[in-house]
Amino acid sequence: MINYRWQSVSNGNIPCDLPQIENGNLPQYYYSFKSYYFPMDKGKKLSYSCVVGYTTESGTQDGRITCTAKGWSPVPRCYSELALFIIASSRGISWLKLQYKCNPGYLTLSGAAEDTVQCQPQGWSSQPSCTKTLGSVHGSYAGTAREVRQNGTLRYRCQPGFRSATGSAAAAALCLPHGWDLPPRCTTATEKCGSPPSIANGALTVPALPQYDSGSSVQYICSEYHFLQGSERIYCSEGQWTSPPVCIEPCTLSKTEMEKNNVLLQAFYADQVYFYHGDYVGFYCKENHFGAESGTTLFQVQCERGQLAYPRCVEREKQVRT
Repeated sequence: MINYRWQSVSNGNIPCDLPQIENGNLPQYYYSFKSYYFPMDKGKKLSYSCVVGYTTESGTQDGRITCTAKGWSPVPRCYSELALFIIASSRGISWLKLQYKCNPGYLTLSGAAEDTVQCQPQGWSSQPSCTKTLGSVHGSYAGTAREVRQNGTLRYRCQPGFRSATGSAAAAALCLPHGWDLPPRCTTATEKCGSPPSIANGALTVPALPQYDSGSSVQYICSEYHFLQGSERIYCSEGQWTSPPVCIEPCTLSKTEMEKNNVLLQAFYADQVYFYHGDYVGFYCKENHFGAESGTTLFQVQCERGQLAYPRCVEREKQVRT
């Protein structure tokens, strides 16, 4: 059986093509089967999602648009949090507040790790700003500068009885875009770290030692198909390890669940059994079935921490001949 899909362009019914959304996307099946879904007729609606760190103008993660004679309305856009506040400021909305947090190795103008600014009629109460800090204690450095520019180097020397992050009496710290490569810090020679913490579904790349000097680092790796969240490398600093990463388990495809829900795996995902956290999996209904809730036959489901919410399809009602 061949299914033909017609697009009406008469009477001003101008179709809408696949929208391009910066920092956002549609369900994957719209891209995989573009020629089937697009162009869409006037009056049709679409839902889209913004990527992590971005939202619609209303501040939500998801948005909905409608095909009109002039194209998609409203125009699908995803904004960063700062961009939203700039928009609010230009419109005279003064009650909004922005809370921001500095990366390691940076501090706010007040010397804190995080701060809040308010949108006022004349602008921000203070400009959100994070500056690189020297942070060296029990030591000294050359010059009087309070900041080091990106890619700049700070040379410092520790007081007697203290050691730098590299374990020596003197060292150099390089200022990188995300902070110091190794914080310019002087600690006592006795402030060492014990064995690094173990993590579920992951391990160190080399066998652990019973003790580590300040400034040492170790690297983790996750088990196969597990998603590493956080930094793969941790550091020993003042007798404490920085936070280790988390290995998030994958989703395992269940043929039993697929059979129970009358769905099949789309050809694009054929031969795949495991899916990383955050990946999308495509399903479609068996022949003569349709989505129990949506009425559609194609689905995209996102793997969430080892769990897949399988779509459910039901059999079409048999037509009674008269």
